[in-house]
Amino acid sequence: MSSNYLILMPEITKGMKSVGSKALLRLNANLTILDYQIKSIKSLNRRNKIFLSTGFQNNKILKAIDGYKNVTTIYEKDYMNYNDSKHLINYIKHTKTLEDVFVVNNGVLFRKDCFKSIKKNESKIFLLDKPKDNFNIGCSTDECVYLFYDLPKKWSECIFLKKDALEKIYTFNQQKSIEHYFLFETINYINELIPIKPIITSHRNIMKLNSISDLPKAKRFI
Repeated sequence: MSSNYLILMPEITKGMKSVGSKALLRLNANLTILDYQIKSIKSLNRRNKIFLSTGFQNNKILKAIDGYKNVTTIYEKDYMNYNDSKHLINYIKHTKTLEDVFVVNNGVLFRKDCFKSIKKNESKIFLLDKPKDNFNIGCSTDECVYLFYDLPKKWSECIFLKKDALEKIYTFNQQKSIEHYFLFETINYINELIPIKPIITSHRNIMKLNSISDLPKAKRFI
């Protein structure tokens, strides 16, 4: 069964404004970070629908995805003034039917084993079995979901949200605007209402690229 994926890529990464969107950094002559993410998701199921939450360099990203099927951009022109929860709200408004979604952060590269054979019966958060460079938000243990900076059990910055969780997020935003919340803050709120199951994934199957200096590691990873 196909799934929806939301890749968050609206921001200007610190130190990267003159370089451009890190999603468009090249791993080789024919492959960008974004290409790799799309191909990884399509390798799980070619019918998967991919939504790109864009802001910075939206026009270049539109050109980059020309030719891909089932890849759609959700552009936020005021991206400089919001955090990730705004872009999740934009996804909910865009799809209208509150479809389950895997959320993947900008610059996160993963092998298909991370999400392969995951049962979609409940919301799930993917934690790393060992710490890894550039992942700095975590939980205190691998059995509870309360996310914050520098906690030992690192979050992979990937999460699967069921329809009921999206409904809670949408309602919460109507009651109290969460558009300036970081995604982990919204996850903490939702977990108090609907438990999110932690899934441990191997640190070998995932990495995060923050800047050009991470490109050598990314090239080895792929």
